[in-house]
Amino acid sequence: MRILSVILGILLIVTGIYCFFNLGVAFVSLALFLGIIMMVYGISQIIAYFASKKNGGSSGWVCFEGILTLAIGAIVAFYPLTEFFLAIWFAAWLIVSGILRIVASIQTKRNFPGTPWGFMMFLGVLTVIAGIYGMVNPLVIGMAMAMLFGIFFILQGINSIVFGLGSADAKKKK
Repeated sequence: MRILSVILGILLIVTGIYCFFNLGVAFVSLALFLGIIMMVYGISQIIAYFASKKNGGSSGWVCFEGILTLAIGAIVAFYPLTEFFLAIWFAAWLIVSGILRIVASIQTKRNFPGTPWGFMMFLGVLTVIAGIYGMVNPLVIGMAMAMLFGIFFILQGINSIVFGLGSADAKKKK
């Protein structure tokens, strides 16, 4: 198992490096991966809304963001989109998500005095700015997404190698 983990780690690192040198190819394949991740995130937001609704600690905006993210994730994953439209969809999602985060931070400040809300507000504003920039420069946001994809693979590869080598050390100590 540890050899397989190390081999998988090496393959992930090579894939991550390939993504850096072939951003266009990485970006095209990113659509399916990104769509699935967005759907999982959307479902988790919906679940979080209903789980915290019992305690009165959740805003309807959390559920709305979850539904929106789930829907956009399904579109990104299962409809043939060009790179341009994927970048535009992602930028639009950033803008809407940022606005909803700003609204949620204002509601948190109003409904739960003493609860930290400033960082949420900051992230909301930053997300809106990133979304607007992505609308103006869709190619830049697309390439940035592909680079993040490469970074993800490299980090997962390192993690897999460390796990594989670490499990070998653990066996020796027993």
